[in-house]
Amino acid sequence: HTQVMFERPFKMQAWEGVAGTPPDANRLLTALRTDDIFAYCGHGAGEKYLGGEGGEKLRASAQQVKATAILMGCSSGRLKRAGPLEPRGMALNYLMAGCPLAIGCLWDVSDRDIDRFADALFRFGGLYLNQPPRPPTDPKDSRSGPPAGLLEDEVCATLPLGVTRARATVRMPFLIGAAPVCYGLPVSCR
Repeated sequence: HTQVMFERPFKMQAWEGVAGTPPDANRLLTALRTDDIFAYCGHGAGEKYLGGEGGEKLRASAQQVKATAILMGCSSGRLKRAGPLEPRGMALNYLMAGCPLAIGCLWDVSDRDIDRFADALFRFGGLYLNQPPRPPTDPKDSRSGPPAGLLEDEVCATLPLGVTRARATVRMPFLIGAAPVCYGLPVSCR
């Protein structure tokens, strides 16, 4: 479902990326160092594609990461306790590597609902320069349009505000909509 939903809209943006096959670790690191936005839609936070301990490879990279990381996978923003030490997690690894903002999910999420959330985030956050057609909506779903008080093409001032607005577009706003969180600075995409 995720690939079908995003492959065409992402190609409309002339974004570079990989769909349907695992990305090469070096290509992924290069994208994190050179691009403004890194969008990952899949399982987890993409750590298995970085090779070895994904977070260690990110932090050990010679060049600083500059991309804002949007990690739309199960528990991609979850922090885990490591005994008496500070919590650890891939979202923090992205930040420590230099990402100004990491957006991830605190717990496991359903793919269709988090895809709906991600699409709304890309729209409300100003990431879609060439607006793709809206994804097909379920006629029984009362949440198929933009949240109340927000016009279809209105863009939020920052990505964290886009996260807040996108929460209202999912079927389960208090479960799936509450899972995505932001770590870092309030990045704007203008």
